[in-house]
Amino acid sequence: MQHGEEPVPTTSTVPPSKIPASSSPGDGLRGRAASSPAPRAEPQWGHSEDTLSAGKPVVVEKKSYTEAKAGGAQQGTRPPDEYGYIVTDQKPLGLAAGVRLLELLAKHLHLSTASFINISVVGPALTFRIRQNPQNLSLADVASQAGELVKAELESELGLKIVQTGVGEVGVSMPVPRGWGGRGQGSGGAAAEYEPGSVLCPCLGLTPTPLPQAYMEDHLRNRDRLAKEWQALCAYQAEPSICSVAQSETNLKKNRNPDYVPYDHVRIKLKAESNPSRSDFINASPIIEHDPRMPAYIATQGPLSHTIADFWQMVWEHGCTVIVMLSPLAEDSVKQCDRYWPDEGSSLYHIYEVNLVSEHIWCEDFLVRSFYLKNVQSQETRTLTQFHFLSWPAEGIPATTRKVNKCYRGRSCPIIVHCSDGAGRTGTYILVDMVLNRMAKGVKEIDIAATLEHIRDQRPGMVQTKDQFEFALTAVAEEVNAILKALPQ
Repeated sequence: MQHGEEPVPTTSTVPPSKIPASSSPGDGLRGRAASSPAPRAEPQWGHSEDTLSAGKPVVVEKKSYTEAKAGGAQQGTRPPDEYGYIVTDQKPLGLAAGVRLLELLAKHLHLSTASFINISVVGPALTFRIRQNPQNLSLADVASQAGELVKAELESELGLKIVQTGVGEVGVSMPVPRGWGGRGQGSGGAAAEYEPGSVLCPCLGLTPTPLPQAYMEDHLRNRDRLAKEWQALCAYQAEPSICSVAQSETNLKKNRNPDYVPYDHVRIKLKAESNPSRSDFINASPIIEHDPRMPAYIATQGPLSHTIADFWQMVWEHGCTVIVMLSPLAEDSVKQCDRYWPDEGSSLYHIYEVNLVSEHIWCEDFLVRSFYLKNVQSQETRTLTQFHFLSWPAEGIPATTRKVNKCYRGRSCPIIVHCSDGAGRTGTYILVDMVLNRMAKGVKEIDIAATLEHIRDQRPGMVQTKDQFEFALTAVAEEVNAILKALPQ
């Protein structure tokens, strides 16, 4: 969600009994009480480095947005395009870490997590808005306390440095740490210095050039060119394209759709000795962006009931910390994906214990879940985040690009992306993210059709329809336009 969006509805997409609609400190977090008589410390949750210690109620010094009008009158309402920001030393911060930062900030200020809206991670910074809340805290209050009263606690619990907080306006630049060059750079260890002339533009600090913008706008205006390019893409055949392992008799039942299976030469291989069926097969493909030693994504199908253990084995063996899920569990009474996480508490899938830590409804069609994953043999635990899109129809496109134009990177491990068959929606999402990442790294010439061919060389059927291809063009074009509008004039 970008910080310039309109406030999101408060309608819940899950039963109220599972996510209480209250204003208690735990509102929006599974397992919290529905109400609380007074602000208090929350129970511990998570494991290892993510375990929270009980905090003390914070006395918040109130700040006001009251400003003098031209005629001397006072106004106490927040300007409509104002947002709060927290700049860290993480380059980039990453959306999963940003969500975690807001969870802890809400805990320390005894706010509902649902009080935060229009959340966006912008390079090393987190931007957000605040709904009206029982504590009557304003954006200035929250930003101030994040940089003062609870700063030490947040830094200790998250292992990062908060280098600046404040309130800004959309289109007005924020200062950024010297040396930050956008998505893809390594993390710094200490609080960075500020360079007065540098600015942080929304949408990952990307400064677009006219070339990519002209390419996309020409394709979107010239319908004949778009149709011919899609026709050429449909005729494209990857070489080699043998899928004998996936289509073998023993593995056929592990495929949700036999038309969308991994190639023999580029597939995820599980450790057979750790697998309950002693097999190395899973319907998943590594998607390499530029470094063949390090896939940027793993494109996979939605797990079947009998492949859930294989899915979590893949997550564990590849060290994945982010899952992007692009389909509902069912659509028009047709199952799209089996639930591979517990509805509450924990579930054991072979040797992997999955614990649901929290489930947030960021808006009516977008959920964020936090899990910790435990290998019961080694007793190791890890944390990961799932971003779940609910309104992207099969073989179709979402109504808006806003939630698709997101970067969930920031670590060296691949992002797991899946829909139902791991092809149409999955391919479209990866195409958009890969193009935006290349632009963020300063690539001047962007060829989306060639990028799609590169992705299809690694998994068949990626981006299934012309509408999905056009949606990818639109999503990138809108991102570029948003960045250009945000740049200082």
